[in-house]
Amino acid sequence: LSAGEAAKLAKPGQFLHVRCGDTLDPLLRRPVSIHAVDREKGEVSLFYRVVGRGTALLAKKEKGDRLNLLGPLGRGFTIPGGGDKVSVVAGGIGIAPLFFFLQELSGLKIYADVFSGAATKRQLFFTSEIKALGHTVFTATDDGTAGYPGTVVNLFEQNLADRVYGCGPAGMLKSLCRIIKKHGIWGEVSLEERMGCGV
Repeated sequence: LSAGEAAKLAKPGQFLHVRCGDTLDPLLRRPVSIHAVDREKGEVSLFYRVVGRGTALLAKKEKGDRLNLLGPLGRGFTIPGGGDKVSVVAGGIGIAPLFFFLQELSGLKIYADVFSGAATKRQLFFTSEIKALGHTVFTATDDGTAGYPGTVVNLFEQNLADRVYGCGPAGMLKSLCRIIKKHGIWGEVSLEERMGCGV
């Protein structure tokens, strides 16, 4: 999206509250994580899965169409200082806000171990783009079609870090938080829920 003000202000982990249609039906906006930002071009990218009427309408938008946005909203991730071992744990589409975070880290010459998990190989996204930013990628799939055969959280627990950032399905995040607590690791997770206004 060409959205110069949002591109200028956006911080990794924030989201845009998007009106998906041209009318008040559907009434509620959809919160969509900011996936990537090109500040020079004034562009923000959204990466989402079509799961209902709102995202289906959004997917029908074409070049030149306009979108009504609120944002950027949300606190965003705390940027780590140098010297800490940083890990990023993503479950499936949860890679969306973490990719922008990894872009920013790369610009600061901070490189992370990225643990990307999904049900199957086809649902692992942006691994080559993340490697191109200088980060190390480890993959896990529930069905064993790529990388570690099992959950991404189990894979992460075998490779702990000083700081961990996560995003993914609620069950995965609960497991990740248990590991964070168990090992006394500093961590932040991104939670995305449907909401009335976002303000």
